[in-house]
Amino acid sequence: MAIAKLVVVASICGYIVLSQAAGCSRTNHDGGQDHLFDVGQDELTKSLGGDEVVAILRQPDKVTAALLVLPDDYDKITPDRFPLASSELSVSSEAAAKVANAIINSETNLQSDPKTCTPSYECRFTFIAGKNRVDLYLCFLCDMLAVYLNGKEAGGSHFDNIHHTLIREAISLFPDNAELRELATEE
Repeated sequence: MAIAKLVVVASICGYIVLSQAAGCSRTNHDGGQDHLFDVGQDELTKSLGGDEVVAILRQPDKVTAALLVLPDDYDKITPDRFPLASSELSVSSEAAAKVANAIINSETNLQSDPKTCTPSYECRFTFIAGKNRVDLYLCFLCDMLAVYLNGKEAGGSHFDNIHHTLIREAISLFPDNAELRELATEE
């Protein structure tokens, strides 16, 4: 009986079921499942990779976004090795500011208790300032963020309470992507 239910759920929710099986857990994006707290601006900046990362996010020369493919060995590789599922799109300065401001502000980007899932990153935002590059890898299933600075892991955080802001911006860039729309309607 359980197998039949899984098959029915898979045919209705395909991507989400596969991602959940991959290790992600849904969170209640209003903070209902996790205890949310403000770690303070200094601690959030440190967890994101430091002042250099935040400076690039605040004043980029260029911002792009791309969708990612969940590789079979996603739990054994770093997010910077996830293949692209789309071409990189240019992000408007207004949209880039919404993403950056939500992530770098400790009053909006409240943190949650530790999570035990393995993120299945669906989207990457890339912020470029001069020769420096910050890549933000987002898992909209478990609301986890990985931050890379110039190709090297720099930090990360959770984004449970800014999920709505981030997924709205991703959907505005990729409006035909059914998986993103489905993740937004599951809230």
